[in-house]
Amino acid sequence: MSNQKLSPENYIIKKARTLPIVDVLINNNWESACIATIFVVRQHTQGNYTVGVYMVDLLCLGVKDTFFIFNKDEDYYQDFLLKMTNSNKHSKIDYNMAHNIIFEAIDFADAIKIKPHKDFKITKFILEDEDNEDIPYIEIACGDKNDGKPHLFVTEVSPEYSRFLPHLEKYVGKGNFHFTIGADAIDSYKDDDDDVSDDDLDEDDDDLTEEVIGFMDKIKDLPSFMVIDITKKCILDLIEKYKTDVRDFSNDKPKMDLKSFSKIKIDCDEDEFFEENNFELLDELIDGKYDEVQKNNLEKLKSLINAHPNNPHFRSEYLELHYKRTNNTDETLDLLLEYEKLFPNHLPFVNMKALLIKKTGKAEEAYQYLCNINLCDYTDKKNKIYNLYLAEYYHTSCSISLILNDMATFKNIFNVFDSITNITDSMIAQYYLRLIQLLDLVITSHIGENNFTRQLFTKYLESEN
Repeated sequence: MSNQKLSPENYIIKKARTLPIVDVLINNNWESACIATIFVVRQHTQGNYTVGVYMVDLLCLGVKDTFFIFNKDEDYYQDFLLKMTNSNKHSKIDYNMAHNIIFEAIDFADAIKIKPHKDFKITKFILEDEDNEDIPYIEIACGDKNDGKPHLFVTEVSPEYSRFLPHLEKYVGKGNFHFTIGADAIDSYKDDDDDVSDDDLDEDDDDLTEEVIGFMDKIKDLPSFMVIDITKKCILDLIEKYKTDVRDFSNDKPKMDLKSFSKIKIDCDEDEFFEENNFELLDELIDGKYDEVQKNNLEKLKSLINAHPNNPHFRSEYLELHYKRTNNTDETLDLLLEYEKLFPNHLPFVNMKALLIKKTGKAEEAYQYLCNINLCDYTDKKNKIYNLYLAEYYHTSCSISLILNDMATFKNIFNVFDSITNITDSMIAQYYLRLIQLLDLVITSHIGENNFTRQLFTKYLESEN
């Protein structure tokens, strides 16, 4: 008879439910945020702990992330909880309530063909069985609070946005769901600066101004083509506002040559692109700013890089997370240069390199680097560039041109950006909102007026009603 020890995964599948549940925690604001982070703690006979962590989106995605720690002693367990809960207040909760929150969210997501995170096939065994008759049913509200429709709420840089928005359009249909791109905090304007600083236009900061967030809330139920029309008009008016009130740039020559744009094809087949590049494997990553979570994600990305050495996308994901965790610009740049030698035509490396150079206080150098890029050098074997990568490249170029007050180039880039017709309408609308954010900050920093954008939003919204 074999005495071989079970792996943590096999132990959890076969024996976790025999261990007593000694604690269940949840973030205090889960009902208002509609996002729950739940910890279910079971204790081994020798006193160690196994913990299942479940990040539950009640609005749309169900169990979007999950992982576990296995058979850890008291010190490790307490340190783990401290790190995981230090930025949000958590309270004890009855297991029955936690059980219903998790499985109600899963059922809601399953109805729109969204499955739980792949690791749930393991961590579900830390929970009681879904159909356990001893657990009373508790009704949990899912979907948008106003109408119960799915509501995709993400940050702009999240892979969830580019993956799930097309999914919802396909399986739920336009007009049958909501989507919001938002942030946890809103930065105030800086009225006393003569020039825009790098920090004002920090690409690592997804904060949106109050005007933009308020505007997004008002237009969220409008058709995407209408949002594009309104935001485009706002951008053109803001450019004219800059020209009139800040500086007339009519005779300036754009510094960035965009002729190569007409020579490339744009790859807009999301499903094919994700499948060809194994993007489904990124489902293993866990969304969160906790140190333990980010450390876990970096290890998973290292494994993906080793398993798929010819895939540059995992490396660009690793670089982004490595920088967010370490905030070490020089170290990240060194790693990027190493990756760049392996994949010289991977456009996300260009975006990140420019932003990292900018972070060192060398915005001019970053801009010159972007101006020297020939997009034809960054196409695949079919002479194509993935549409989102191209859009990010133009957005990076826009932000740095604004830092340097090069409005002529900004306008030139926008005109080209405006011609990328095979990005989905909803995606174009969100990029336009980001450009409005940048322009709004620039104009405000120069003239100290912070209600012009609000007046534009009001004008164009009233014209559509």
